[in-house]
Amino acid sequence: TQRAAGADVEYSRAHYLLRAELVTSTFRLATIAPALHATAVFAEGRYKFTPRAHAALRLEHLGFNTVTGPARSGTWDAPVSRVELGGGYNLLRNVQLRVAAQHDNRDGGRVHHLTAVSTQLLYWF
Repeated sequence: TQRAAGADVEYSRAHYLLRAELVTSTFRLATIAPALHATAVFAEGRYKFTPRAHAALRLEHLGFNTVTGPARSGTWDAPVSRVELGGGYNLLRNVQLRVAAQHDNRDGGRVHHLTAVSTQLLYWF
């Protein structure tokens, strides 16, 4: 069985927008004595310099509890932390150009650190 709970909060004033969210999940398996816990948290903020231009920052973390076995002890999956910094500019009322850089840290797998840069052109009608 799985149980999950979460909470989020948002605050905005003038040119600022701040958001945060926390989600926790517990898995109970018949074959594993202790429960498996995962917790995700993120916080982000955006600042509008003008009605057309903004900058944003997001911080995220996904963590797991420690499971102890006969041979070793460790988390049941690799924790991940992420930082993302970006900005956007409205070219038209319904066209926005965005650029962002994201850096990930993971305590497992083949890739432990990764930095990616992206661009987006958004159009909506």
